[in-house]
Amino acid sequence: MAEDSSAQEKTEEATPHRIQKAREKGQIARSKELVTTAMLIFSAVLFLIFGEMMLESSKELMSRGLLINPSYLNDSRMIFQLVELFVNYLISMIPLFVVLIVVAIFSSIALGGYVFSWEAVAPKISKLNPISGFGRMFGPKGFMELVKALLKAILVSVFAWFFLYIYMDDIFKISNLPFETAIEEGLYMLGILFILLSSSMLLVTLIDVPFQLYNTAKELRMSMQDIKDEYKEIEGKPEVKQKRRQLQMKYAQGRMLQDVKDADVIITNPTHYAVAVKYDQENDEAPIVLAKGVDYLAASIRTIAAANDVYIVEAPPLARSLYHHVEVQEEVPHQLFIAVAKVLAYVYQLKAYEAGMGIKPTLDNNLNIPAEMEK
Repeated sequence: MAEDSSAQEKTEEATPHRIQKAREKGQIARSKELVTTAMLIFSAVLFLIFGEMMLESSKELMSRGLLINPSYLNDSRMIFQLVELFVNYLISMIPLFVVLIVVAIFSSIALGGYVFSWEAVAPKISKLNPISGFGRMFGPKGFMELVKALLKAILVSVFAWFFLYIYMDDIFKISNLPFETAIEEGLYMLGILFILLSSSMLLVTLIDVPFQLYNTAKELRMSMQDIKDEYKEIEGKPEVKQKRRQLQMKYAQGRMLQDVKDADVIITNPTHYAVAVKYDQENDEAPIVLAKGVDYLAASIRTIAAANDVYIVEAPPLARSLYHHVEVQEEVPHQLFIAVAKVLAYVYQLKAYEAGMGIKPTLDNNLNIPAEMEK
């Protein structure tokens, strides 16, 4: 029992496969406090920078709205005028809305990246379970939400008191200022208050972001048994095995074809089989098969050989025997050594003839392939 209990402890970090599956379900670190704080601070800064322009735009729209032509009162033109004023006001606010939308998007994906999951937004019956609800309320997340709420209340109260302590005299002086000046001063102080209260959320965000990262990593932790089961699941899938074999074969074929240019001779069927052979008399005890293939791969071997001036010799029985009995990078077995030696001797004599030495050689058609090596 102790061993079973220990095996189920979530002590291991999540594997890449586990993390990817969690992302597909929308289970990633997210901080609502980060989004809220970013939007509040940007709104406060924009209000402080463009507040005067927004005030002038609002004053102009209000003036136009109050100056209605009396002749419009009895027909639909008044409605059109009001709609036009409303649309103009929305257009003037578009830059602010665009900035806030951009801030909301980037702040929401800053922590866990962009992820959209239908499974995350789908309704879940389990969320209606009161027992699970109480578990969430009194669990680590619920406790953290309570701490954040209390911290917000304390910080907002402290920053608000600090603002009043500094600007109390200025607030009382506003009543003695001209109307327009009082409005401007009031909006300026409101902007300062907005920035202070928004900045108070930074501390909450600095606490919430590490907690969300830690909590998400903790929820994704795995036991040793989970890791073993995941490995069996991935390795056991036929499509995964097939894809891995295909990749391995593709990689092996790529390396094999690179060696064709170093061969001494390509022994062919002539079209269906092709085997590249090399013999280094100083370092090799026997000739070595560098590459082999049938059909399309055989054609690729012949093409590479022709491009690199490697001799191509037609010897169908020998080509089939080498293909079926010798693996790549293996030495030619003793049963085929004499037959391969005859082909290599023919190639060496042909090279000498082309260099102007000796007579043109002919290949001995009787290569003496042993019966047990014939295919």
